[in-house]
Amino acid sequence: MLRLWAQARPVAGRLWPALRPTAAAVRGKATKIDEVVRHANKWTLEEPAPARPAELDTVPEDWRADSRLPQWKRQQYAVKEKIGGQAWSPRKKLSPDAIQGIRAFKKQFPEYTAGDLAAYFHVSPEAMRRILKSNWTPRTAAESQKVQERWRRRGERIVDRWTREGRPGFKQ
Repeated sequence: MLRLWAQARPVAGRLWPALRPTAAAVRGKATKIDEVVRHANKWTLEEPAPARPAELDTVPEDWRADSRLPQWKRQQYAVKEKIGGQAWSPRKKLSPDAIQGIRAFKKQFPEYTAGDLAAYFHVSPEAMRRILKSNWTPRTAAESQKVQERWRRRGERIVDRWTREGRPGFKQ
């Protein structure tokens, strides 16, 4: 085993490449170190999966001047530019009941835009767009209970934090 690690060279910027067992090593089910060393010839070096091309994550500098871009692409570039390559994590999160109510309201009154609803609920238009675009609902009653329990615990954590920080309206 140690010999395998010593012989491995850096691959694609990583210090140690991924060692994966071949089918023969898996069938042998070697569990102890000496068994692994005995079956060392059954291990192979595996190249890491190719990374996502960088050009998919970058925003062209002149995208605002390009009038031929479709509206959806302009929106996508604007969001990528705004969040700066970070993962989507809105500052304000709405409860599952509020999200369900928003979807029902939008179905009943389609003339309201995502921007109008975002202003009313004090969230960003991008967050409202994502809420309206998604259609996830709990499949079972048990899953629904888990969601409600998570939301209840989240509320308790927020109240505890605000109490510790001494926010107005919360006593220590």
